[in-house]
Amino acid sequence: MNETRFRKAVHLGLGRAIRFAQEHDVRQFREIILDACLHCYAVDVQSEGTRAPFMLELVESTRERDFYCDAVLKGLAGAGDDSSGLQRFNFATYLAMDGDLRAKEHIYQHFAPGPRWGEDIGVNLVRLDGGEGFLVAARAIGRLLVTGQKTADDGWLWHVAQETLGSPEAKAALEVESQSDPDLAAYLASVSAKKTGGSTLSKLVGLSYPELCEELPGSRPIQLQWRARKAEAGDIEAAARGLMAATAPSEQIQHLQFFAETPFPGIPSQLIRWSSGGDEQLARAATIALTNVPGPAIRELAFQLVQEQRPSRGTAIRLLARNYEVGDEATALSWFLGERDPDTIHEMGMGLRDFRDMNLDPARETQILLALYEHGSCSFCRGTAVHRLIEMESLPAAIRDECLLDTNEDIRELAGAGPTED
Repeated sequence: MNETRFRKAVHLGLGRAIRFAQEHDVRQFREIILDACLHCYAVDVQSEGTRAPFMLELVESTRERDFYCDAVLKGLAGAGDDSSGLQRFNFATYLAMDGDLRAKEHIYQHFAPGPRWGEDIGVNLVRLDGGEGFLVAARAIGRLLVTGQKTADDGWLWHVAQETLGSPEAKAALEVESQSDPDLAAYLASVSAKKTGGSTLSKLVGLSYPELCEELPGSRPIQLQWRARKAEAGDIEAAARGLMAATAPSEQIQHLQFFAETPFPGIPSQLIRWSSGGDEQLARAATIALTNVPGPAIRELAFQLVQEQRPSRGTAIRLLARNYEVGDEATALSWFLGERDPDTIHEMGMGLRDFRDMNLDPARETQILLALYEHGSCSFCRGTAVHRLIEMESLPAAIRDECLLDTNEDIRELAGAGPTED
């Protein structure tokens, strides 16, 4: 395996990287491995998780385990509030759980959470030390709240604490300690507000369109998409009129999110113009909305996005699938294989899966599935390809073998249980 192929296998989390390290001296790839230990190459961390367990298993297969582990522990000091920082702490936590006291010391020494990934990193402390670790993590998150920083608090830390300690015990520990600690008091207030305030999704359900408009600034895209699925025809029409009346890009984007899964009821000419405009966020939101709208103009847009290398070209395959003509799967596959940007590859890969509904012949479907396996940048999406290949009894034996070491645990289980091609 050459340097380019090894790097790609490591970045994608393909089991062939570990298998190669088990069978060869990989010291010539030291910089590739070190970089992937310190930086997270998962494109969808919420679905995939980080590459920490995969990378630890990879370095365990090398002759330089201590070199890589030392580098990760030193890297905790410079960890940022991003997925790479989360991966480093996850990596160190696995070491600590295996009895590495130095790793545990480094975790506590360098735990300084930021507003984006603080909760996810703090979960490691709960897993290491239960209640004591929870209070340390909760205090740090509370300190962010006290200083006025808006956190991406989705309740994950609180959920893990309850699962680990038991709900009454976690609450009791927090209530006792918060009486004399303003940081913990701020965290407790945040947890209590989420518990008593009710689900944002459930509150959106009964809102009329005018009432929903008041909630738009504080709503996440997934919440608006979910609300749209519950909308009456009158609200959908009102949302379309509101979209056309909006003048600020931020307001236009929020309205477009309402149509991410719900067909836009009007003539889409304005959405097409936005999709080709200079505002990347607006163009992306408009293009996603157009995946629910059929028509020759939408099909033409798909080709235009790829030919002009527009930032929103990741949606082009979904647009093409929505307006399918015989042979389009070959065009879509060529777009996918010709792309190099990981995020765009991920989005195109999700679109490529739509062609499975076109009653393709088994040979063509197998070709697409193997392309998703080899070129797709998301291990979660790769898992759907492996699952289908197993259903078709078309999973090559060599791929099944490396799937047993994939970064995705579900893929490992599938490969261990499913048949291969004859």
